[in-house]
Amino acid sequence: MSVFGELKRRNVFRVAAAYLAGAWLLLEVAQTLLPLYGFSDGSVRMVVTLLAIGFPIALLASWLFELTPGGFKLEKDIDRSVALDPRIGKRLDRFIIVMLALSLGYFAFDKFVLGPSREAELVQTTTEAVTEQISESRQSQVADKSIAVLPFVNMSANPENEYFSDGLTEEMIDALAKVKGLHVTARTSAFAFKGSNRDIRKIGERLNVKTVLEGSVRRYEDEVRVTAQLINVEDGFHLWSESYTYKLENVLALQETIAKAIVAALRIKLSPEVIEQFNASTAVNPQAYDLYLKGRYHWAHISEDGFRRSIEAFNKALVIDPGYAPAHAGLATVYSFMGYFGVMPPLRAYPLSIGEAEAALALDPGSTEALIARGMGRMLFEWDLDRARDDLSRALELSPNYSQAHWAWAEYLAVANPPAALASALEALALDPLSLPIMNSVAFKYFQQGRYTEALQMDDEMIALNPNFIAAYWNQGIIHTLHGRFEIAISKLGYAVEHSGRMPPTLAMLAYAYAKSGDEASALAILKELQNLGEQSPQGYAPPLLIAYVYEGLGQTDQALDWLERAVEERDSWLITLNSFPRFESLRGEARFKDILHRLRLPENPLNEANRRNRKQGAMAVRPLSLYFKQKPTHQLRHQCQHCCYREPAKS
Repeated sequence: MSVFGELKRRNVFRVAAAYLAGAWLLLEVAQTLLPLYGFSDGSVRMVVTLLAIGFPIALLASWLFELTPGGFKLEKDIDRSVALDPRIGKRLDRFIIVMLALSLGYFAFDKFVLGPSREAELVQTTTEAVTEQISESRQSQVADKSIAVLPFVNMSANPENEYFSDGLTEEMIDALAKVKGLHVTARTSAFAFKGSNRDIRKIGERLNVKTVLEGSVRRYEDEVRVTAQLINVEDGFHLWSESYTYKLENVLALQETIAKAIVAALRIKLSPEVIEQFNASTAVNPQAYDLYLKGRYHWAHISEDGFRRSIEAFNKALVIDPGYAPAHAGLATVYSFMGYFGVMPPLRAYPLSIGEAEAALALDPGSTEALIARGMGRMLFEWDLDRARDDLSRALELSPNYSQAHWAWAEYLAVANPPAALASALEALALDPLSLPIMNSVAFKYFQQGRYTEALQMDDEMIALNPNFIAAYWNQGIIHTLHGRFEIAISKLGYAVEHSGRMPPTLAMLAYAYAKSGDEASALAILKELQNLGEQSPQGYAPPLLIAYVYEGLGQTDQALDWLERAVEERDSWLITLNSFPRFESLRGEARFKDILHRLRLPENPLNEANRRNRKQGAMAVRPLSLYFKQKPTHQLRHQCQHCCYREPAKS
């Protein structure tokens, strides 16, 4: 008899099949149950090792022993003249079938019943771990001279004066941000604790500062009384406290007085330039100042209605006092936002923004807000990187502790010198650690450098802070689309579309994902919706570049280039990202595309080729965050956009 025939006669093949089926079932159960009881990954590896060792032993036993009606016997002791019971082989076959059925059944149960809940729990715990690790990392680098200004409590008889106390707090933050050597937490992060009853020490730890300023504001008809106290985070003791009463027209002098007292308490030496800025405080028209604070209050909501109410308040302030520089700077900022977020066409928004910025700078050459607005306009609208650099670097010089100045500089570097952009974005984040737009900017810089896993981690941290922050889902959708994970991408982008009020950037990216997945009908339906949008639509203006992006996804090169040409004509602010964002890869060899890059005067991006290779080779392939941490539990975070399509979620 042949070796194959002998192996078959001795049921070696049957035993091998039965062993493998049983081992598979055992391993699936072990992977589920062992972690639940606190066993490490090593215990699962031990099970695999033991099963691997047992396999050849089982095969050897099946060769040496035979299962008979009288039990197991050595092959040499069996009398072959007596026929063995044929039912024994059939029983082995049934055992194999049962084990395979159980294995497949358990696999389906684990995947479709246990899997979703397990993954959801893992994502939650992972997100918490990420947030905690990042927080600890940031806390380990607390600046010696650092402060967070918490929102002053409105103690006025009229609760509607909330805007005044908030505005006074913001002005205090701006004043302190001019002091070199003092780390000042930005408005967004400080205001995250408005109305909070948390211990000051806990707040200080979360914001990564040594000291916290808190206080109250009581406003009378033409007077304002401010009580403030500076608290040491480490022990909770007061370093300084004082009360002030000023006429409303002298409120700027009040702010500078408090700022000087804080600086003195922290033993910081003021530079001559800052002293000059502090001493330059002049009286303001109380009505104009009041309207200015209302304008800032409304623009902070980052919504179309907020922008329009903000413009109304600033214009009223200028009617009262045409020479009030902060109101001009406020208008410059709002118009810049409206052009950037597609609320107003760039051909209207940016000339208004630049004009108001220049009016502010003519009155106050040291206006940081105006410099940022003009610098962003010069970059996004005029495509003049040299003059943009001059404005934005000057803003950073004047307000070295102002997070928006660092953010604006990071956005400039993302175009002018992409490899250097991340460091500046992280500087902005250090000053405003709870700012979702700045976190989004950091995520984009990771993405720009091909560090997709870190980008996804930042997106998950944003979602942990605010589950309705649309930009995070948009970012994740882009990454998954670029890596061919269309089902995940469409799910993420679909959420972004519905919870943003169908904003154009979310619609365009969803259409692109559909196009790349092969669902041309869905992509074309969204494309039609985008083309029907206009300035008066609830969703706002649809930038032509976004429509071009959809056509590129559909493989319609000529139409994509036509819409890019239109984007150039309309001065689409998204065009500035044309060479710093991994899009339009199929068009980069086209003569018309190269001509557009030339007209934009965009420098070469050294990251493009590297990222293209990464995606082609799959070297930076992205997995869901839960799977990443499942496989690399000891991963250590390395932290060294306002490309943000954020809008408050639609009211249901």
